[in-house]
Amino acid sequence: MKFLAPVLSPFRPTEGPLSSTTEVKRLRPLCLFGAVLVFALGSLYDATNPSAINSMGVRLAIAGLFLGLYGLTYVTEEVRRHVATWMQGVLYVLMGWFVVVAALNGFAGDYDMGVLLLYAILPGVVAIGTQRMAPVLWFLGVGFLLGTAGALLGPAPLPKAGAVLSSLAAVALVEGIAIRTHLATEEQLREREERLQGLTNSFPGVVCQAYFRPDGSYGAHFVSEHAESLLGISSDPDGFHDRFVDQIPDSHRDAFEASIETAVEAEEAWREEVPFETPSGERRWLLCASIPRRRDEELVFNGVILDITDRKDAERALREERDRFETLFESLPTPVMRCIVKDEEPLIADANGAFEETFGIETASVEGQNANELLLPSASGTADREKAADIDRRLLENESLQTEVRRAAADGPRDFQLQAAGHTPTDGPPEFYAIYTDITERKEREQELRRKERRYQAIFEDPNILVGLLDPEGTLLNANQTAMEYTRASREEVLGRRFWQTPWWSSDMKPVIREKIERAADGEYAQFEAEHVLPDGTPRTVAGIIRPVTDHSGRVVSLVVSARDITERKRRTQELRAAKEEAENANQMKSAFLANMSHEIRTPLTSIIGFAEAIGDEIEADAEGSVPRFASLIEESGQHLLDTLNAVLNLSKLEAGEMQLTPETVDLADETEEIAQQLRPQAEAAAVDLRVQARAVPAQADAGGLQVVLRNLVSNAIKYTGEDGTVWVRTRQGDDRSVFEVEDTGIGMDPEQVSILFEPFRQASEGTSREYEGTGLGLAVTKQVVDQMDGE
Repeated sequence: MKFLAPVLSPFRPTEGPLSSTTEVKRLRPLCLFGAVLVFALGSLYDATNPSAINSMGVRLAIAGLFLGLYGLTYVTEEVRRHVATWMQGVLYVLMGWFVVVAALNGFAGDYDMGVLLLYAILPGVVAIGTQRMAPVLWFLGVGFLLGTAGALLGPAPLPKAGAVLSSLAAVALVEGIAIRTHLATEEQLREREERLQGLTNSFPGVVCQAYFRPDGSYGAHFVSEHAESLLGISSDPDGFHDRFVDQIPDSHRDAFEASIETAVEAEEAWREEVPFETPSGERRWLLCASIPRRRDEELVFNGVILDITDRKDAERALREERDRFETLFESLPTPVMRCIVKDEEPLIADANGAFEETFGIETASVEGQNANELLLPSASGTADREKAADIDRRLLENESLQTEVRRAAADGPRDFQLQAAGHTPTDGPPEFYAIYTDITERKEREQELRRKERRYQAIFEDPNILVGLLDPEGTLLNANQTAMEYTRASREEVLGRRFWQTPWWSSDMKPVIREKIERAADGEYAQFEAEHVLPDGTPRTVAGIIRPVTDHSGRVVSLVVSARDITERKRRTQELRAAKEEAENANQMKSAFLANMSHEIRTPLTSIIGFAEAIGDEIEADAEGSVPRFASLIEESGQHLLDTLNAVLNLSKLEAGEMQLTPETVDLADETEEIAQQLRPQAEAAAVDLRVQARAVPAQADAGGLQVVLRNLVSNAIKYTGEDGTVWVRTRQGDDRSVFEVEDTGIGMDPEQVSILFEPFRQASEGTSREYEGTGLGLAVTKQVVDQMDGE
């Protein structure tokens, strides 16, 4: 189709600008009018001049050209863009055809008037599709030439031809002036439109003017060219609204159209944010805003469409960032709180779960309170409160800070590292976030480390200890002054050398020290003892230990050697060992003597007691005289001497390890009942109430040894309890052992004397004036037996 344009307009000197939508709308009815006019004029001339030459086929062909052009403007974009060119070509054909018909008929039968009429009308039609005067002048010139040729070459008489030419010239003059004036006016309007178009095109968005009419129709009067680059759709006002709405996602389309309807009904300003998908698939966010104005019978909205994709992306990113921050805020195991500044004071606005758990405070109950005042321990001094006030001041000045504070936690005061930073938002009061990191354990470790460092320094500087610091390979890195002075060595001689290669060790000790260092490098403690000769020839003995120092992963990073001169200690130890051996020998001799003498002493003593009993039995108890009394005294004294001898022998055997105690399972209650039964006569003679509260309790003990312990404890309780007193004997099962208890209402014991009562020959009352008889061996024997049975 586009190749026919030059054929249909051969006389048009230059290509004009592309047709606008307005020109298409104007030329469409003229195409219809041209088709009707051609057919009507032909029919009219046929009726008035039946004999005239006027081909019906040519008329129909020209009318068909007009109708075809009309139809093609609805079919192809190419025809719409060049409709003015096509129209001018058809008009040239129409003008040429009518001049030929008029000339063939000798300009008779009003054919001259028809030529003049077309010559007057068609230049105006040409002017519709052009912005310059040249196409109009060309059409007038071509038409005048065609008329002149027809008048001169046709059969028309000369006067008639001259009249036609004169009329054509007059029409050309008048039409030229009128059309020039029209085009000048159109040029001014066009310049204004171009300035407006330039202004709208310089705007970052799309400028448009939409209309809504009472009959329900709507559309656009104007759409700026940015629509194509921004939206990817044509800026042609025809159908722009529908094209725009079609690109809105289905999920937002109904709400978008409803907002338009609401604005139209209320005739109020309209604003809507909506997603938009370009034909290429790119998604954008648009801000549509317009202001209504009533004009004639329609409501016109003048508005803009702005690309707010970056803003929406930023808002989405901000929301996501806030969501991530909120998630982090709540999930952090470290206490975090948000404060806002009000009346020059930071007040709690929010806190995470770790804050509530650490400080034992519900956020809702403390909102609006000053955090530092709330969390200060009750025992805080002036310095702590001044520091809290300084923190508030720095935060009010939007100053970031990091400091260590002590705060009242749920389990008592604890140390925290406080990190805080503030800012002033655009739509709210100043705020800041504070993070409390619990460093109590770290502070304790630091204090412990400082204590260790002080201890290490004290040890390192101890004038009585030789100290050296080695690396794991055994190189001597440092040594204290005591070591230097002890060995009379200079630092240059020893530092930087392998420890076993220093002049401190003899050739025999060097491999030993090397082996000890290798063991310590593997993480073991290695002890050593070495003979050392001082520079003055004095032999000395040194004992030491090599300790590995590890890091948090257990890797050995250094070795510490510490040693002492033990020469004097060894000498004293040897002397003590010799004295101990001598004492043990003497003790064994004593025990052996007592054991050997036990038979020699016990045999005559038993005879004496037996003869005293016999004398007492021979003499009646009521016999008068001193013999019964002397017999009783002999028996009692002998028995007391025998008891003393047995106690001394038992103690000697225990000390010498000659008394074998074999643990076995015994019933503590049965043993207690048996001893109580044996000692009940002694209790009755002393007017003491002996009570037994025993329950079956199994125990691991030697039966004989247990009898010794029970007898000594119960008999002592009876002896030291006065008349009408009470002695309780109990057995019970403890947590992990069997328990035997003796309680009495006697004279009691001084707590300061308890520790000495278990020593041999010791009593609470001693000397010739003592109130109670006894050897002081009973409790000593009791303790020895209990100890050997692993009791307490």
